[in-house]
Amino acid sequence: MTTGAKPNHKAAFAALHTGLAPTFLAARLAPHPVWQPGWDKDNAQYSANYLAPPTPDGIRTVTLVYGPAYKGWHIIGVFHPCLDAAERLTNAAPGTTWADCLSGLPHRQTDLVPWKKRLFWRAWVKRQLRFDADGTALGLDQTLAAILNAWPDFLRALNRPGTM
Repeated sequence: MTTGAKPNHKAAFAALHTGLAPTFLAARLAPHPVWQPGWDKDNAQYSANYLAPPTPDGIRTVTLVYGPAYKGWHIIGVFHPCLDAAERLTNAAPGTTWADCLSGLPHRQTDLVPWKKRLFWRAWVKRQLRFDADGTALGLDQTLAAILNAWPDFLRALNRPGTM
């Protein structure tokens, strides 16, 4: 009995990221200046982090995450209400990370998990990818279409002022 090739998770993440990058950029989200897209060994998953320009009401970040262990992806948007957002990020002491600047701030998280029947989001529900015998991800076009379909609602929720 022969088994199929191992799933090519790196290629699956690259395809998701490449397909979504223009949408992120069109929404005025810039790639994180330090955290490069790719494998995050500390969290054992692939991720791509994007930042919106600081606005008077706060800071917004968007992260695409793909976990090989569960073959699932999700997109997390976080809004930190912070009236001194621009100063907090531009006047940071040398050696200070973005995480240090944002730690301790209140935040509201918005998750993008498109389902065909518009189910309510529950914690740790992921959309999974399937792979063929060659290890190639299947249905990436449908997955990207589902994400882009849900993107306007996700962006509207992320840009909503106030906190939950």
